[in-house]
Amino acid sequence: MLIIRLHQHDLANFLSCPAKYNLSHNLKLENKIIKKAINIGDLFAKGVELIHFSNNKLADAMLLVNKQQEKLLNSAISQEQINDINTDTSSVQAMLYGYEKQFLRDDKYKIQPEHKIEWVLKKFGVMIVYICRLDGRLLDKNNIPGILEIKTSAKVQKDLLLELPTNFQINSYWLSNYRANKEQAKYVLYRFVCKPTIRQTQKENAEQFQKRVIGEYEKNTQKYFFQERLEFDINSIKRFEVDINLAFEDLIMCHIKNKWPHRGTACMEKYGSLCPYIRYCGNPTEETLDTYYIKGE
Repeated sequence: MLIIRLHQHDLANFLSCPAKYNLSHNLKLENKIIKKAINIGDLFAKGVELIHFSNNKLADAMLLVNKQQEKLLNSAISQEQINDINTDTSSVQAMLYGYEKQFLRDDKYKIQPEHKIEWVLKKFGVMIVYICRLDGRLLDKNNIPGILEIKTSAKVQKDLLLELPTNFQINSYWLSNYRANKEQAKYVLYRFVCKPTIRQTQKENAEQFQKRVIGEYEKNTQKYFFQERLEFDINSIKRFEVDINLAFEDLIMCHIKNKWPHRGTACMEKYGSLCPYIRYCGNPTEETLDTYYIKGE
């Protein structure tokens, strides 16, 4: 029996473009280009996980960011890169400081952070092991279960209520939690942490900028932090279940036929960046593979 293990983001890639799914999930291609900049969202998420898990909480999270800063500074080749790394480091540390102060010092929820869920689906003689990682599983003061979703963005998204009935990520989390644990989450708790809008000046060193950006977060709390609890509608979940089952059927058929069509609608990703596999899709040769990609594990 063919067994396919995939994460929620793999299925999202398949829905946006089967070719992207094939290159990332099946062939496990990675860009050779070494990033010399901090991924603010990713590093913040790892820091929040430490804040939830560790005894020293904020101190351990700050240390994690410092280690990433040192690693990137060692490979920086220009003063501009050094300045960007220092600025982004201070920004992430300020975001972590604000998150701990705003959401955790008087938290009304019990959080099981980075909650991993796996469940099995069998169709057409194929077994799919579907894996989701929630930012957190929640229990409120009445022990009502929910899902934690932490978002880092440039600004707070205000139309979450409209998006919730069809949101792939959140509904996928809900359905996975129910199929794996038979638990019906009643709500999703959104926590927004916005990235700072200020940048380091030429007159400031890294320490001075860090103090200023933390001060900005303390002074304008409502601008940078937002929390909203939205209730799930079981009818929306039932509609989503039909949709995701159809998606699994399409994915299985692509595996069986080994056919991976290019959608051509997701070549430009968020924030104006191109799909990382655009070079190969535009010129699918061995030379392109050898020049721009390596095979991951």
